[in-house]
Amino acid sequence: MSDTLYLVCAGELAEFTSGEQNRLVLLNLAGPGGLIGEKALLQPEPYATEIVANKDTLVIKLPRRQMAAALIREPALKNALQHKIDAHNHVAWISTCPLLQDVPLGMRKHLAAHSSLRQYGPDILIHQAGDCLSCVDLVVRGAADYRIESDGCVKRVQSITVGSLVGAVMQDHGCPADMVSGQGVDILHIPYTTFRNVTEAYPPLRKALLGYAARQQILLMRNLTGLQTQQAK
Repeated sequence: MSDTLYLVCAGELAEFTSGEQNRLVLLNLAGPGGLIGEKALLQPEPYATEIVANKDTLVIKLPRRQMAAALIREPALKNALQHKIDAHNHVAWISTCPLLQDVPLGMRKHLAAHSSLRQYGPDILIHQAGDCLSCVDLVVRGAADYRIESDGCVKRVQSITVGSLVGAVMQDHGCPADMVSGQGVDILHIPYTTFRNVTEAYPPLRKALLGYAARQQILLMRNLTGLQTQQAK
């Protein structure tokens, strides 16, 4: 567990997270004045990222105990630090999404800066079938389901798990079925306009999204056909 906050005085530290198949994905570049390890001040836990010096780098160690005391004395400092941690988390969630991890860091940070996190309890209707979505949803914790009602019973058609994107290419077509939380789910909502701008600026993402949407459509139709077959028996 880290008990130290690092302030970069000179040089540069690169922070990496593990993406799909444990491939390292650049998460942050901390130059002079940048901080590394700030999350441990409010949420003590082992480092989940890898820190590498890109060049000769000078850092100052700020012990956690003294910094924690300073946060108690200065609520404004604590609020600013929490805001920085929230922004860091948004970038991390976007960076570990298989479809987004190859997007340049600056664009991932742009998506993160405009995103908001919302937590849903068990069995909450998130989107209704046919809804035109104003956001692209990235599942960051828990899971949700596409569900349909048939013969008076609610059927689960498809699970939506961590790393899944909903609405990335369906704004004009609407949600294919009711989207309902499972035991609980946390979703990062990315405004559709912001997401579209990044997609247009980075053509490989558009190509990846079209392939992803086609695969999801095939899976959804296959599951719907399976349900209809069961009902016909």
